[in-house]
Amino acid sequence: MSIFLKFIMVNVIVFAQQVDELEKKIQSTDPGIRRQAIVEMSQTRNPKYLDYIERYVDDEAKIVKLAAIEGVGLYRSTRTVEKILNILSKTTDNDIKNSCLIALSYIPSIENRGVIKNLALKDKDENIRAQAIRLLGNLNDNSIEDEMLKLAEDDKQVSFLRASAIDYLSKIKSKKAEKIILKLLKSEDKQIRVQAIRACGDMQIKESQEILRIISGENDPDVQLESSFSLAKLGDKFPLKYLYKYLDDKNVVYKNMALNIIGIIGDNDSVKILDEKIKVEENPNFKSFMEFTRERIKGRIKNQK
Repeated sequence: MSIFLKFIMVNVIVFAQQVDELEKKIQSTDPGIRRQAIVEMSQTRNPKYLDYIERYVDDEAKIVKLAAIEGVGLYRSTRTVEKILNILSKTTDNDIKNSCLIALSYIPSIENRGVIKNLALKDKDENIRAQAIRLLGNLNDNSIEDEMLKLAEDDKQVSFLRASAIDYLSKIKSKKAEKIILKLLKSEDKQIRVQAIRACGDMQIKESQEILRIISGENDPDVQLESSFSLAKLGDKFPLKYLYKYLDDKNVVYKNMALNIIGIIGDNDSVKILDEKIKVEENPNFKSFMEFTRERIKGRIKNQK
């Protein structure tokens, strides 16, 4: 037998042993071990494990039940959707509701949305409501548009709940929401304001362009970068001059976001600036990102000629 065939056989045996171990672990009487087995099975994405995981969606141990619910979500298992929705409709446990909504967020299409709508509009827990609202937005479900228009403007509601309503309205491209979103660009609540800024870019609200230019000059990085990103989505190069400073920022999120925006609207000057930054950049990952961005800009400029 060749060395190569021996190598293959050894690996097959090792894999089989690992499979056997997971199958044994998931049948353990110890909830902690069952939970760990489900987590490990979910991480493999091996289709054969889905049958095992689905059986434990109704496990009496909460930690096992939560892991199984989120596990079938990771598998994007459409055949389990109705079961998850049934659990969601009956449980009063917010942890279980949260896991169900997480699982459903992985599913590309859900036909029966009544339970999710009910949570979005009526659940006592604001976090659950917000999560359900965002899920409906991701599903492009416009059935609660009018309620979300009211929620977005209701300053008596908590910020993150109103922000979820704005996110929903932007996802469904609500024409009715445009005036509201433009008004909220001046909100004193930063979370609401940033969400409205983001919506302007995602919804391509042309009327927002002038005010976004003004906002992009503000010193708050979250506001400045988000408004710059929305302007970039609108094809406006105006905020470029504010972005280069972030290439030296200690905040990795700001650095990456600024570089991404520069990649969208960068010009010949941007290429020259990146050339200089690349020479002195010590982080290999960010250096590689800058090199990629530089070539991206060059390619776009070339195609525009």
